[in-house]
Amino acid sequence: MKKFFIAAFVFGVLCATAFAGGGLDVFLGDLNAQARVDLPGFSARIGAQFGVPVPRVQVVLGAVASPADAFLVFQLGHWSHRPPEEVLGVYKANR
Repeated sequence: MKKFFIAAFVFGVLCATAFAGGGLDVFLGDLNAQARVDLPGFSARIGAQFGVPVPRVQVVLGAVASPADAFLVFQLGHWSHRPPEEVLGVYKANR
């Protein structure tokens, strides 16, 4: 369990660093690359970062064009205090 929290922390630090250092496109590309290497681990990290069960993360992953889009659904939901399903509805309508 301790390793999981360490991995979640490292993931958060990497996300913040990538976002600040290379711009949004680079950050999202890095997220997609991470997901291609280890989609279950990516799902677990997203779930841990946003306090969402992994099955719920997997539903969102299945409904969007890329893993980075799933991350954005959760991040925008977090920022706007809206459930991911609501953000996903807006994503689908305005993709």
